[in-house]
Amino acid sequence: QVISSGVAPCDVTLTCSARPCERFANAMGSVRSDHSDSTEERDFLFADNLEPHATRRKEILKAHPEITKLMGPEWRTKYLVAATVALQIALACFAKSWSFWTFVAVSYVVGATANHSLFLAIHELAHNLGAKSASTNKIIGMVANLPIVFPYCITFKPYHMAHHRNSTER
Repeated sequence: QVISSGVAPCDVTLTCSARPCERFANAMGSVRSDHSDSTEERDFLFADNLEPHATRRKEILKAHPEITKLMGPEWRTKYLVAATVALQIALACFAKSWSFWTFVAVSYVVGATANHSLFLAIHELAHNLGAKSASTNKIIGMVANLPIVFPYCITFKPYHMAHHRNSTER
């Protein structure tokens, strides 16, 4: 079954078995739905064309060349990371005087939001978008990783870059 929504200008063909995958792929263009019962095919999306990030980038830049002015490192990243890490450390210092339910609420709302923003910062830093040099991006990533329980910022980059290179391979 091939479903084409015409939403996205790029031709992305994805294979999946679950209805949510179809809705996701529908938003991207065309989807090939394989309702197979085999374990190896059931839980993954497969694209039959070029790596979608590069294709989409070329199409957008062709249609809107002015976007290149927005590309490159974001100078605010280091300050936002420092502020978020400082917030996490301050919350940890104040938490000892809180009641259990205040601790749970603040951890869930503020702490989790801060942690998520640090995960996103590490992702952007893996793409060298926080500073001009790769080594500075790495240092900012290590700072962003401080409040996160598992040290992963250094090992994330090679695996994430491999994901971009191999996202359409079976």
